Amino acid sequence: MASITQATILFMTCFILLGHCAKLENTADPKGPAKSAISVTLAEGSKILSYVHELKSANENKKGGILSALSDCDELYTGAIEDLKEASTAVDKGDYETVNRLVSTAMTNSGTCENGFKDLEIPSPLTRQNTHFSQLCSNVLAIIKQ
Repeated sequence: MASITQATILFMTCFILLGHCAKLENTADPKGPAKSAISVTLAEGSKILSYVHELKSANENKKGGILSALSDCDELYTGAIEDLKEASTAVDKGDYETVNRLVSTAMTNSGTCENGFKDLEIPSPLTRQNTHFSQLCSNVLAIIKQ
């Protein structure tokens, strides 16, 4: 696990991510770390999507551009979750080029979500979540390059 975490820019995020999935690390399967990282990233994406749904249903968010931006984030995270599920299947097949493409797209989606608020010049309620999700995606990309 040390060589994987050292290859990532976000060392602590990666170390914690893989620590949560240590049971997969103890297998002889070289796909374990990638599957583990995707699994954690997928779970985080699902949490963010649930939070987006909560924000959309709050009365104070039903006016102005915030509802539009949240609806965009809803679509973007729904797409990111689908991409990560497909990436997990691609790991099973050893198709790391597809994994790279899908995880990169999921990572871009979180940035696009954040930019939607900036474009409307309104504060994003998702900055922390978008940043963390992007970091998790970045670590997946670093892991699959090992």
